[in-house]
Amino acid sequence: MLVLRYVFQYGALALIAVWLLSANLVSAIDVTVSGVVEAPTPETPDTIIQFSGWAYPNATVTLRQDGTILTTTTASSTAAFSTSNIVTPGTHTYTLVATDGSGRTSSTASFTITLSEGATIGVSNVFLSPSVVATTTSIDTDESSTLQGTSRPNSTITIYVTSTAIGGGSTNRQFTTTSSAVGAWSRAFTGAELGVGSHDIRTRATSGSQTSEYSPTVTVAVNQVDLCSTSTPGDINCDGSVDLVDFSILLFYWQVTNPANARADINADTTVNVTDFSILLYYWTG
Repeated sequence: MLVLRYVFQYGALALIAVWLLSANLVSAIDVTVSGVVEAPTPETPDTIIQFSGWAYPNATVTLRQDGTILTTTTASSTAAFSTSNIVTPGTHTYTLVATDGSGRTSSTASFTITLSEGATIGVSNVFLSPSVVATTTSIDTDESSTLQGTSRPNSTITIYVTSTAIGGGSTNRQFTTTSSAVGAWSRAFTGAELGVGSHDIRTRATSGSQTSEYSPTVTVAVNQVDLCSTSTPGDINCDGSVDLVDFSILLFYWQVTNPANARADINADTTVNVTDFSILLYYWTG
């Protein structure tokens, strides 16, 4: 009789017992079969980087690792976005940029992160900057330029203006507006409001307790308008009126040849005289 006790049926011992019996080499055998099964080697978990936050409604958000595009995703209608990617361990620089439906982009948000093997690292509450462009970047004092862009819906947009005057010196001012339910925002500036000179403009968005990155900078130049080039004859001081001020200037240069203020010689015949006075009276506005 064969008595085969299987402590663990595994490998060659069990096969030998069956062979002995089948070959009639034994009439009875009492075999204890034992063996050890090695545990399977566990797989190393993936190394994962995750980003989440806000851009613009339906914006394209591009994630780069060390300058190479890792993935793109589309933000929701509320401007929320998230990404999750398997990456290689090590130290990497990640950048995020949002692009709105008009092709305008946010500034670049940058993060340098060290990931150990098998780690999952999450970066949340990333608030990408508003996009911003100017409808025109060079205006006169009597013209206007509109800043416009996209941000998280219903955010407060703070506009930072650093102005440099033609003669030197700079000033810093702030203006605010609000993005719409679809994230659009705009603010018009006249040249007179900005002032003659160069104006570097950037923005930030605030929603609740969160404030975005600074936007890219746009520059708007406001040019000095030569009012005299289009003024009425007789408007010697170029203030838009022919009045007592102009009459006083004309009297100051009366009978002067080639006056220092050439506009006092209204008919440009080299002398300030009654002819110039007659022209001034013709265009008189009072």
